[in-house]
This record gives sequence, structure tokens and C-alpha cells, in this order.
Amino acid sequence: MTFLPIVDRELRIAARLTSTYKKRALTAAIVSAVAIVMLIFGATVSTPSQVGAAMFGTLSYLTLIFCLLEGARITADCLSEERREGTLGLLFLTDLKGYDIVLGKLAATSLTSIYGLLAILPILALCLLLGGVTQGEFWRRALALTNILFFSLSAGIWVSARSRVERRAMVGTVLLILTCLLVPPLVGLGFLSPFHAFQAAPDVLYHGGTANFWGSVLCTQLLSWLLLAWASFAISHLQQDAVVHTNPSPLSVRWNGGQFEKERSDALRANLLDLNPAAWLAARGTGQQIFGCLFIALATVATLTFLLLPGVEFFPAYIGSMLLLNFMLKIRVASQACHYLAEARSNNALEMLLCTPLTIEKMIDGQLIALKETFRRPIISLILIELLGIFGGVLKSSTGFDRIPYAFLALIPGILYFLIFILDLLAVSWAGAWFGLSSKNESQAIFKNIFYVLVLPLLLSIFYCLAIPIFIAWPIIYIAWAKQKVRSNFRALIGQRFDSVSEPSGWWPFTKANYTRPPTPNPESFPTQPTDLPHPIVPEQK
Repeated sequence: MTFLPIVDRELRIAARLTSTYKKRALTAAIVSAVAIVMLIFGATVSTPSQVGAAMFGTLSYLTLIFCLLEGARITADCLSEERREGTLGLLFLTDLKGYDIVLGKLAATSLTSIYGLLAILPILALCLLLGGVTQGEFWRRALALTNILFFSLSAGIWVSARSRVERRAMVGTVLLILTCLLVPPLVGLGFLSPFHAFQAAPDVLYHGGTANFWGSVLCTQLLSWLLLAWASFAISHLQQDAVVHTNPSPLSVRWNGGQFEKERSDALRANLLDLNPAAWLAARGTGQQIFGCLFIALATVATLTFLLLPGVEFFPAYIGSMLLLNFMLKIRVASQACHYLAEARSNNALEMLLCTPLTIEKMIDGQLIALKETFRRPIISLILIELLGIFGGVLKSSTGFDRIPYAFLALIPGILYFLIFILDLLAVSWAGAWFGLSSKNESQAIFKNIFYVLVLPLLLSIFYCLAIPIFIAWPIIYIAWAKQKVRSNFRALIGQRFDSVSEPSGWWPFTKANYTRPPTPNPESFPTQPTDLPHPIVPEQK
């Protein structure tokens, strides 16, 4: 028997796919465009060595984000999808072991990520020609990025082996990666974080503590292989799945069954049924009330803590925590916006809705109404709490009789920020409807929505002269684009299955999808007389 047969098979298949090479070329093109823009702007204001150092740092951090997101984008749902469809257990009817399946899935899903990283590294090496970067720093940073990519993919495999639901697998992968990155430095064990080796790669830090860099690399490797071994052991005991789902624990019944919020959810859906049946269907099993209360509680605690503490030196920390909390809420809205249409299309619910008197506009409006009714109270409460915190912070930092007018004037930038915040929420709502309708699965739709609408403007903000226009124009463009795409392609996408729809390839969302329909027969080619029919072959009689 061939050693690791699934790995051998999946690598052969991936090597023959055109998308493998297209994504590699697209990744290199994006990073090259950023490098060219930095060279053009930097050549007029800095020396070549300063441009090389700045470009190396910027491209390294962009590559770091790419490596961290690949686990949630690619491997978070590779095993959980097999578990939902019930095909994973069939593999164990053969001589395959758990590690065969885990490593095979890792090889099948991670090849495009590895190709993308290999395409980025030569562009990083161009900084050596400008100066400001040494060869040792470049190779150590490349090793740290490869290590982080391997850890991200391993974390996605581990979470996927223990999950069945797409969104939970994706969110669990993100939380696991962030925990391993942020928690060790907070408890004084920074070398356990995969980010420590990336941070210790420059010559100044490396020569001051060589053991810190290599210790972090070794710890990340051990953690990644431990996650893969744990995932191999977990999927080898599939016979326990039936026990887990037939005899769930009381806590899981209360959490997943919605006993915490059943009454409120039932009342909400009863009102939506009279308003729009599609909204009633979209609000089924949202389970967002607990998360909304959690966001409000965190904002209230942070605001009260800031207002009660003496001094004003905590004001930047308060603003940063509120920005992070708002970004998490936008991610939650983006995830829920993709859920309804992605799930309804996968179980053919949208095809059945087309047989009802509901119009397409009603179906689309139902999604938006369900999102508005679910997140309206948390969003309004969060905005009011944060405006109160800003007002109180300005009052603490100013003295005299004119501090109240200054406090009201300070609310103007806050109001402008919250207008952009509302635009972002509308953008992820419409873009989530389009990506949920056009993507192959829900996790892919969630990743596209978060990356294209929320993360990409942050990456483009490195060009600080264009930051404010980007943050204002980006959501407006996405609202108009996604609204047009959903309304014009809604019926065509519902009527086609995923195997007959050419998905937009790569990371670019504006690629036009090609819908393959059976060719229309030509009436002129139909036989009109019996003589036009082919004669049957009669065997020769002797």
C-alpha cells in the first residue's frame, strides 16, 4: 500500500487544476501592486534604504495577515463538511488511518496557500536590493511566516475535526488562532506565541536573544503537530458521534436549544410572520440575543471603568477597546448576513419559495428585515454607550466653564465615525446576501464578506492620504454593487446548482459568474419525415 495514499492523490489532483496557478498568480499580482505603489510614493520622500525597510515591514505584515486567515478560510470546514454529509465514516471502511485522512485533507486544501506564500517571498526579497534589510532578517522572517501558515492550517484542521457546523468551525478557528497569539505574551510566556518568532526576526532583536527566536519556532512546530495528531485521534472515533447527538448534555441543550432566548425569539418571529414570511424564515434559529447582550455588557463595563478611574491617560485605551468591539459586532453581522441565503440555497428552501406568491423583492427584503430586527437594539445601545463615554472623557480632560461646549464639539467626530459604522453594517448586509447566494458554502461566503468589505479597507489604509475617502467610499460602492448583483442574478442563481455554476475564481469578487445552461435545441434539426430517421441496423441473413 502507498504511504499516505490520500496525500499522493490530492496533490496530483491539485497540480492539474487551473485555479491552483491562477490563485498563485493573483496573490503575487496583489502584493506586487502594493510594492510598486510604495516604491513610487517612497522614492520622492526617502532614501532607498528607508524605502526598503518600510516596504519590507509593510509587506511582511500583510503576508502575516494572509497566513493567519488561511486556516479559517481553507481548513476550518474541510472535515466538518464531510461529517455533515456522512461521508467521512465511509473512509474508515478501508485500511485508511486517521492520520491518512487528516494529512490528506491538509495537503488538498493547503497547496494554494503554500503556493501563494512562495509567490510572495521573491517580492519580499526585492527589498534586499534597496537596502535596509539583511539576508538573515529576510530568511528568518520567511521561516516565521511559513511556521505561522502551518500553525494556522493545523488549527483549522483541529477545529474542523471537532465541529459539524460551518460557522462554529470558522469562528472557533479564529478564536483559537487569536488565543495562541495573544494569551502567551499576556501571561509572560511570549516565546509560546507563533507571533514571537516573527517579531524577533530583525537583527537587533535576534542577536540579543537567539534562543527566543528558535524556541518560538520549535514551540509553534510542536503545537501544530500536536493539533494534527489530536485531530487524527478525534476522527478515528466516529462511532461516538451518534451518542453525542442522541444524548446531549443538559448545558448543550440549553445553549443550542435556545432556552435562554426561546420566548423572545418566538415573539420576534410571530411579529415577522405577519410582516414578511421570508423574514420569519430568515430569523429562524438566529440565536443572536445572547451575543447582543454580551456586546452591550462589555461596552457598559468598559465605559464605567474608564469614567470612574482617575486621570485621562486611559482615554486612548478606551477608544481602542471600543473600536475593537465595534469591529467584532460588524463581523457578527457579516456572518449572520451570509447564513440565511447560504443555508436556504443548500437545502433548496429558496427553490420552494419561488413556487409561492412571494416576489424576489420580498425575499431579499426579508433577509434585511430579519437582520435589522435581530441587531437593532444592540447597535443602538452600543452607539449611545460609546457616545456617553466620549462625552464623559472630554469632560474629564478639560477644565473651566467652557468644557461642556468642548465636549459637545468632540461628539462631532464620533458622530461621523458612527455614520461610517452604519455604512459598514449596510455594506456587510448586502454583500452577505450576495456572497451567501453565490458562494459554494457558508464558510467561504463569510470569509469573502469579512475580507472584502471590512479587512481590505484596513489594509488599504496604509496609504494614509487616502484613508478617509476609502472608508467612506468603500461601503457605498459595495452597497450599490451587491444590491445590483443580488436583484439581477437572484433567480438565475437559485435555479442553478453549484456544480453548474462557475464560481468567481481567486480573491477578486467582481468576476462575472458564468451560468451553464443546457443548449437550446434547433427546431430545424428535428426530423420532419419518417425517412429522416436513421434506419436500424439489420443483421445480414444467410
